[in-house]
Amino acid sequence: MNSEMLLYALEAAAPEDVLHAGRAGGLLGEKKRRWKPMTRMLLVAAVVGVLLAGAVCADMVLGIWNDRWVQAPAPDPAAAVRSAVENQTMKEYTVSVEVESVREDAAEAQKVYTGARDSMLALRNGWADHSAELREKCGSPENFKAMYCVYDVEYDHTKTWYADGRLGQWFYLILDPKGRWEIWDSSDAVALDVPPPQEEAPEPADTDGAVQAVVAMVQKWELFDDVDTINVEKAECSAECRDRALELVSGSPLAEENGWTEDYLRDNLAAVEITYTTAYKPSADLPDRPEETETAVYYLLRDPTTGDWKNSEITGFMDGRE
Repeated sequence: MNSEMLLYALEAAAPEDVLHAGRAGGLLGEKKRRWKPMTRMLLVAAVVGVLLAGAVCADMVLGIWNDRWVQAPAPDPAAAVRSAVENQTMKEYTVSVEVESVREDAAEAQKVYTGARDSMLALRNGWADHSAELREKCGSPENFKAMYCVYDVEYDHTKTWYADGRLGQWFYLILDPKGRWEIWDSSDAVALDVPPPQEEAPEPADTDGAVQAVVAMVQKWELFDDVDTINVEKAECSAECRDRALELVSGSPLAEENGWTEDYLRDNLAAVEITYTTAYKPSADLPDRPEETETAVYYLLRDPTTGDWKNSEITGFMDGRE
């Protein structure tokens, strides 16, 4: 138990419990007395024991301290999330908080439960897969929910570095043996000065970045000993190649192995068609090679956390099917 948990436990206990703990051993009485060090230690231990017992029996459950939530499990998962967010007013650095909405996100729950790499929880944890731990805890997908909460919060920034404002955040809940939903984990809060999450994006936002990545990759081949120059004549995204890749890769063993959901591929896959001409250096030992013009398609995936485009295994996958 850390100091913050102990503080809330002390606040939850009634004053008479403190007096009872002291009088139980005759350590508190009407006469003033000077306590020996060992006596003082025993008194503190007795008081803390009573306080902790009171905290365990209280309706408020102290948990999820890694994400600073004080939660009250409830039969209604939305109520459990709402109480956790509103209870931030118990923190000394919270000026105000107001919950705007709480809704269930079944798609995000499925992603987390199956270990998909583009769940918001996986993105927060650097692609970490918690699905095995989760399945062990809740037993079946029916006992697990993802809830998306929108709330306004103001913090005292002389006391905390947490970002505030209008925020959106995912909460992940497990059904306990008493039929109550309790928070198991949460994503990072996201500022909502951008369109709400989970909206469909028919095309990746930064296709120019994908084209630039392919051009840079091809031009680096000039570093080969036998290459003189590489002249890129045309490079552009191909909607036709991208659609075919989405059709073949979505739901394939390759996608399952890498945790690529259909939503992730649709939002982060680009197909870049490039035409370039390679001029070779003359060699004393070999006949001169003529210039070669080639056209190729490269399939890039974007990292949602950084926005970086990188050539993917899909390129080789598609080469075997075209």
